[in-house]
Amino acid sequence: MQNVDFFRLRAALDVGGEFQAHSLLSLLVLDALFWLGLLALCFSSRRDATDAPASDARSTARRMAASCWIASLAFGALFSQMGRFATLMIPFVALACSFELAARGLHAGSRLWLLAGRTRASNVMLGCLAALSCAYGVATAWVNWQLGGSFDASLRRELAQLARQLPPGARVAATWNDAELYAFYAPHARYLNVYDPVFMAVGDPARHALWSRILAGDVPDVPDAIARGLDSEYLALSLGSHAALERRLSNDPRVKLLQLGRHALFRIQPASASKR
Repeated sequence: MQNVDFFRLRAALDVGGEFQAHSLLSLLVLDALFWLGLLALCFSSRRDATDAPASDARSTARRMAASCWIASLAFGALFSQMGRFATLMIPFVALACSFELAARGLHAGSRLWLLAGRTRASNVMLGCLAALSCAYGVATAWVNWQLGGSFDASLRRELAQLARQLPPGARVAATWNDAELYAFYAPHARYLNVYDPVFMAVGDPARHALWSRILAGDVPDVPDAIARGLDSEYLALSLGSHAALERRLSNDPRVKLLQLGRHALFRIQPASASKR
């Protein structure tokens, strides 16, 4: 049921882009080398009459191909809606094609057949495509790590400082994207929405709606809503991501700024506490 609810509500949840459908440009950029490699494998396949597979082996290959095609179609339908299912669809497509070739008595040959009867060495072509794919994957991971601050020593120091200001058991309101980062540096705190956000959206829709309105800057009394409505005493967020909320917090005497950098940490003091 969690997966069904997540699929149904994903557009309204605080989730990453991998849960949305990929654009045509993303498909070309991310998967073009795979499809080219698959085409090269198919166009280089040939039948060797001297090494024909046994009938039982071909029968097994047919069953495996059918199973993999079914899985490819199922995960392909999910992939059309959520890009992260490429991690399941792509391997099953590759397996389905491989078993399909085996079922037809074909295997990868040494030459790649092109138009007008021309050929090229298939091993060289497949090797180049594999090398390019690996290089592209490493480069993409490196860029994502850089953008995520994995190699940023100043960001690590900032998050470590933020963690030191949270006492054990501190109740922290943070978005799902930010909370996983804070939980890594401050596992001793408790977070409003650190697990899959569908649990909060389905289990407590009123609280989820309130949290969404707070983040959008639509709640006039933010400290009271966070303290009473969300049962939280701290608010942590990455600056620049919620401009309307940041404006509401800037001049509120019940909000104490503990840290300001790329991430901000606020101590929430509701009206009853600020009067004492």
